[in-house]
Amino acid sequence: MGGTQVVSSTQVSEAIPRLGEGEWNVKRESRHSLPHYVAGGSLFVAWVLSWCLKSSASLRVLWYAGWAIWAVAMALIVTAMWTLRSRGRPEAKTDWTDTSALVSSGVYAIVRHPLYLGWLLVYVAVILYGQQWLTAVIAVPGMGCVYLIARQEDERLVEKFGAAYEHYVHDVPAMNMLVGMFRLVRRSRERSATASAGAIGNPREEGNGG
Repeated sequence: MGGTQVVSSTQVSEAIPRLGEGEWNVKRESRHSLPHYVAGGSLFVAWVLSWCLKSSASLRVLWYAGWAIWAVAMALIVTAMWTLRSRGRPEAKTDWTDTSALVSSGVYAIVRHPLYLGWLLVYVAVILYGQQWLTAVIAVPGMGCVYLIARQEDERLVEKFGAAYEHYVHDVPAMNMLVGMFRLVRRSRERSATASAGAIGNPREEGNGG
């Protein structure tokens, strides 16, 4: 019968629940888009090249700096993973990034995307370790993809959490830790000042001790 396909009632019934799950299935699939593959692939290739093309003339100070940055990157990634698992209330046991609660504490009070920041720092570490122009050329497009992924993640989370995430974006930078720490200290001071003003305006009545 040419290109005609026969669809059974069982196939229709199985398709209806999947369609009924709505937009979030599309969002989950978008996490495995082309930028993710480019970023992951370029990091892998750059890392392999940094080992294969390593020269004895490499500057030791840059080599040590690369490993120091690598340690910072791993600390960010592990801390972010633990924070999302423990405070984000993941909706699916297999996907700890799909949280049902907006996480804005811990490392997420400093930057919105500590995972992606750690990913970017790994690129920097690989470039400093390899000290080869080819490694840098391969790594830079991957770093651009990570930045693009972070922007897409912001859009997705605005759709999911609405005004609460927009307020979070206003308060916390995407990946600038220096600005994030400055803003965190400022928010802490503002909260302390507000609490002190409230305490002065509403003094507690002292009892008679009886």
